[in-house]
Amino acid sequence: MTRSVRQSWYTSGVFYGWVILLIAMVATVATSPGQSFLVGKFKVPLEAALGIDESTLTLAYGIATFLAAIPLLYVGPLADRLGPRAIMGASAAVLGLACWSIGFVTGPFTLGICYFLLRFAGQGVLGLSASHSTAMWFDKRLGTVTGIKSFAMPVAMLVLPPVVTYLIRVEGWKLAFGILGTSVWISVLPLVFFFHRNRPEDVGDTVDGERTLAPHTGLPVDSSHPHAHPDAELVASSALEQPLAVDLIDDSEADLSETCFTRAEALRTSAYWILTAAMVMNALVGTAFVFLLAELTEQAGLPRGYEDTLLAIFAVCMAMFSPVAGRLTDKLQARWLVSAASAFLASACFCFAMADGFGLAWSGMVMLAASQALMFVSGTTLFARFFGRPHHGAIRASVSFSMVVGTSLGPWLTAVTAERWDYDGSMWLFALTCIPVAVAGLACRPPRPPDATPV
Repeated sequence: MTRSVRQSWYTSGVFYGWVILLIAMVATVATSPGQSFLVGKFKVPLEAALGIDESTLTLAYGIATFLAAIPLLYVGPLADRLGPRAIMGASAAVLGLACWSIGFVTGPFTLGICYFLLRFAGQGVLGLSASHSTAMWFDKRLGTVTGIKSFAMPVAMLVLPPVVTYLIRVEGWKLAFGILGTSVWISVLPLVFFFHRNRPEDVGDTVDGERTLAPHTGLPVDSSHPHAHPDAELVASSALEQPLAVDLIDDSEADLSETCFTRAEALRTSAYWILTAAMVMNALVGTAFVFLLAELTEQAGLPRGYEDTLLAIFAVCMAMFSPVAGRLTDKLQARWLVSAASAFLASACFCFAMADGFGLAWSGMVMLAASQALMFVSGTTLFARFFGRPHHGAIRASVSFSMVVGTSLGPWLTAVTAERWDYDGSMWLFALTCIPVAVAGLACRPPRPPDATPV
């Protein structure tokens, strides 16, 4: 974008962050081929095509998901250096390729490789880049904006599963997966190439579009914003080993009033671990629900196939709750948000543990939707507000690593505990685990800014 075009956009009075929000919503929907609610649709045809049982496929999925979490720790710092635009484009390209590649699998090993690419590029990096993008452009309204962005995923959960079921029946599972991959390319890559911009400063704007006018011309004045030093993570790790004063931000463009934690500094705060624990618990339990919803439905005494109805209830409630959660995030203190989300999650588990019919099963899905909407909207917002923009990619990548590990463990832990106590026992165990997380959430407060000078 040329400087003249930038100036024209800047003086037009329209905040470009809304364009970034739209791109982030499209990218969020595009993560669907790497999400459990669509991957699960291909379980039966894959088992038949490869001649493997469900336990083997589930094991391959779990291991691949766990391994997909590890590279995220390196993608975060790279996103801080290159910006979310490059990361979003690369992850969309890899995700589309993974969708086409899965049609050529020949056994559990090659299936595991494709699952790894789907989970890493889809659930991991593409989702991370969408959250990173909005965090670069919004601050005061980030909760509301995140709620709007999060609206995209329940819509995808409501619309895409029946579409994929139709494609598998009409075109076969291989072509159906390929069509998903092509859809990712068509929907994301042009938006990234032509319209995405990393930061407000790239178009001469400021965070939230709050502009300062020059006193004589009346024109907006460019406002610099701190950005990560190219070797910020390397310097931060060195700072842990030697008592030297290290400057992680370029002084020429630093705004000392803005919060700026490195990943190492964030890891030393209780707020980081409370938020991470709450988000991981939601990811773990939520994935277990979606992946094993058929078994939970049967355990609750509901008719076979009713899990699609429960998933639709969950998606509709998520779509309704996400914008509300965004507004609440901008209004309420963090401790109430985190504690309430964990309490809702415990309630969902209690409902399914005691479910014996439609009433409690419906209530459980509503509680689960409330928990997921509130926790993921508030958590995404709070990490940016608590720790700042300059190292947001690295910090969020470490959180995404923990969440992806949680998603890999959720179905496995549920199945293992169900073998001993049935699925009701699994839900009781999860519910009791959520209670201390909810209590800890009451202690979640903004961390003290890191010291500017060495102690």
